[in-house]
Amino acid sequence: MSFLDFFNGLMQNPILILALGLILVTIAMNGIMDAPNSIATCVATRTLYVDYALIMSTVCNFLGVLAINLINTKVSFTIFNLVEFTPNNDGIKMFLATLLGIIIWGMITWKMNIPMSSSHSLIAGLLGASIATNKGFNAINFKSFSMVLIGIVISILFTFFIAKIIVKIIINIFKNKDRRDSRRFFDISQIVSGGLMSFVHGIHDGQKFIALIAILVSLMKFETIEEGMFSIWIFLICAIIMGIGTSIGIKRVVKSVGMNVVNLETYEGLSADLTSIISILVATFFGIPISTTQTSSIAIIGVGSVKSKNNVNWSYAKYLTTTWFLTYPACGLIAFIIAKIFMIF
Repeated sequence: MSFLDFFNGLMQNPILILALGLILVTIAMNGIMDAPNSIATCVATRTLYVDYALIMSTVCNFLGVLAINLINTKVSFTIFNLVEFTPNNDGIKMFLATLLGIIIWGMITWKMNIPMSSSHSLIAGLLGASIATNKGFNAINFKSFSMVLIGIVISILFTFFIAKIIVKIIINIFKNKDRRDSRRFFDISQIVSGGLMSFVHGIHDGQKFIALIAILVSLMKFETIEEGMFSIWIFLICAIIMGIGTSIGIKRVVKSVGMNVVNLETYEGLSADLTSIISILVATFFGIPISTTQTSSIAIIGVGSVKSKNNVNWSYAKYLTTTWFLTYPACGLIAFIIAKIFMIF
């Protein structure tokens, strides 16, 4: 599918142009509210100044999205197959309701100054709009939905315990080392791991928005979507928009996750990054949509809890967790209501 073919298909239905615009907004919102979490540890440990971290995160997220085909596109197809979109006016209304639900919920979380989980809001929007415009739960692919539930387990339980294991291993390896030499090693390693975390974030979260473009293509009745068929221009668009969004929102979101939850040292920041990278790559390999925001935050909490329970700001951690789990009913309800309104016309 060439960009020219895609463009010509859009011109046949102006409403689809609106849908593409809303997709671009959701990608930008991910860059603004989600992508900066990938370098939260670098900034929190003061290994990198925010401005330098911004450049690194933007570039690495961009490269990560472009590198998706080198890994796989399984996450895209888990999202793509989550609910059934019929290529007619009802399907388009359902898609618009999904996108608007994601955007409205994102604006609410931004106003509340908390990091948004793009995975949770995307899935909630799809489910809410689908239930409103189809026959209840019948349009939901429960095989794909089971992958979503597995993703929640990975991002919380698996990540928490892996974080505790990794930080303990690092403590034991360096317990007899000179502290100044260790500090130099951890400073460099923290920068490298922060870059890798941004790169992995681009690989995983980029697929969620590629799935939205795939849904749009299916609504155009253009062609059947199959794994591995995406053209480079799709990755390029997602990478550019996510990079722009990252450059806008980095300072605000980094403070929420990296500084308000745990007071990190560099070895803890490195441990948290390694944990997040492992969890996200495992999920990506098996095509499991995972919240990178939730994963990075839980990794930080898991690492911080090893030193002392008092090292973690548990009240703020509970605040974040509550917000994440509120996303499903709240964002889903918003998309449901919008879809019902659209169905009147």
